[in-house]
Amino acid sequence: MDNTLVGRTETMKNNLNPSFNTPIKIQYYFEKIQKLTISIVDVDNDEKKTGESLGQITTTLGDIVSQDPGTPYTRSIEDGKGTILITFEEIIPIERKTFTSDFIASTNSLVTQEMKKGSTHTVTIEEFIIDAKGIKLEKMDRFGKSDPYYYIYRVFGDKKLLIYKSEVIKNNLNPVWKTADIRLENLDGNCLAQGQKYWIEVYDHDKVGSDDLIGGVEFEDLFYNITPEGREYKEILKDKTGKGKHKDNRGEIILNIKYDRKTINETLNSYKVISNYNFATNLKTYPNLLSPISFIDAMRMGMKLHIICAVDYTSSNGSMHDINENEMNPYQTALSAVGQVLEPYDHDRRFSFFGYGAYKNDVFPPYFTVGETEEIDGGVQGILDTYTKTRDQFRLGDMGSARGGDMNWRANNGKYFCDDFYQIINAVSDKAEADMMIKFPPNSHILPLDYYIIFFVIDGDGFDMDGTIRALIRASSLPISIVLIGVGGSNFDNLSKFDADGTPLSVDGVSTVRDIVQFVKFDECKENNVINMTKLASEVLAEVPTQVETFIGLYGCTIPNNAGYPMQNY
Repeated sequence: MDNTLVGRTETMKNNLNPSFNTPIKIQYYFEKIQKLTISIVDVDNDEKKTGESLGQITTTLGDIVSQDPGTPYTRSIEDGKGTILITFEEIIPIERKTFTSDFIASTNSLVTQEMKKGSTHTVTIEEFIIDAKGIKLEKMDRFGKSDPYYYIYRVFGDKKLLIYKSEVIKNNLNPVWKTADIRLENLDGNCLAQGQKYWIEVYDHDKVGSDDLIGGVEFEDLFYNITPEGREYKEILKDKTGKGKHKDNRGEIILNIKYDRKTINETLNSYKVISNYNFATNLKTYPNLLSPISFIDAMRMGMKLHIICAVDYTSSNGSMHDINENEMNPYQTALSAVGQVLEPYDHDRRFSFFGYGAYKNDVFPPYFTVGETEEIDGGVQGILDTYTKTRDQFRLGDMGSARGGDMNWRANNGKYFCDDFYQIINAVSDKAEADMMIKFPPNSHILPLDYYIIFFVIDGDGFDMDGTIRALIRASSLPISIVLIGVGGSNFDNLSKFDADGTPLSVDGVSTVRDIVQFVKFDECKENNVINMTKLASEVLAEVPTQVETFIGLYGCTIPNNAGYPMQNY
């Protein structure tokens, strides 16, 4: 188990209802289950940050990110008393602003690179240099002067986010603090926006009891359009609480802020994946779909994901459907690996579950609901339980030949293919289209409420290519992503063609307008003959956020005025 510490907040003294301002920065991966343990400690040793445990919570980053818009993630503290509330904010890497579609189109590779240990790559470091000093600060100690330090917060609404905390300078009313280096990568796009407000607070550190507020002041545009020559900010500190003497003049604070950019060569000490920004797919094919709204933006605007599972029940893969109490079969493994990642994002934890290629109640339909109803309660576990309980209720269909068998075959260029695969895509497209007409009327630029993710677990490679491509062309203009997991020993040449990263799919002169398909061979995610479920889920789901973003870019969606959180600026 990886117990790596990723961050800690500041210590709040003598407070049973603390509101922490220090952010904890975590790299977000939609395609992975990122488990988090958040511990609350009553600190006894300030230097070592140790003390008595007040309890903890265990959760995942996906659970936090998929929280309903405008409401904090709330959990009762385990092994302790009280409740913890978590809010989050996306930090937009600066490359999202500067790397254009022209840049991506000029390369032959993805903007995500895998780097081996010992390899060297060039790193550009952009940072703001802050020199701060105080002048004639208020004397807060009875037998001495003050021991001042300062905070910089970014203000949004009635909240504030800590950007920097200085060191303490002892017994000094005219402190000159150490130069602060704040990297651009640790600031989100709002910090670079014109009109952004900041709150500066200066405190007197006390060894015993709570630190005393000397004063605070609001500044604007601390990081907007800053040049290497720099800019000076100067203002009188005031005590907004109205406590103490001279509340309207507690001394002066001066900030001098400069911009610096430098390039260094970095040698890696371990294997690393370097992603320039969240667009982890090749946009050379669809360069005009860059969106000002990120996947996380869309979630915070109210977009919900609807998860749809589809299982191939044809007889050619019959043995792989065998149920073993001690081991999951390939279908169970694929459903579990992908479903666990997607579950927090499904709007009601009820997955739709379809099957095809089999008899249900002695009828051979194009596709059917695997359970009694289309949607299954209980998320991924409900899907696995339903799959296990219903396996013996279906008679696997015979692929047969062009003139026999159970499937609905039709001729295409001298060959015969079954139609069932793409009928599920068309059925979901019908739903998505109807949903868009209701919630996304013509000339509207507000994001629709539902986005559909269909993941197929499928064996075999016989498809009506033209019919399937037509279905994918239609789906590419709708809020749909499609995941294909190929199980069994087929070569999957045709199935892999649907994953058209390099060239749009086309038939009858009509092409897909964006990439919506990701295909992965189940067996290629094996390590020592055992499926690596984390790798399988990562391989098939990594492109989903980009596919959501390209859908947004396709329709030019914008954030509504009442979204309830600040717009990211690019």
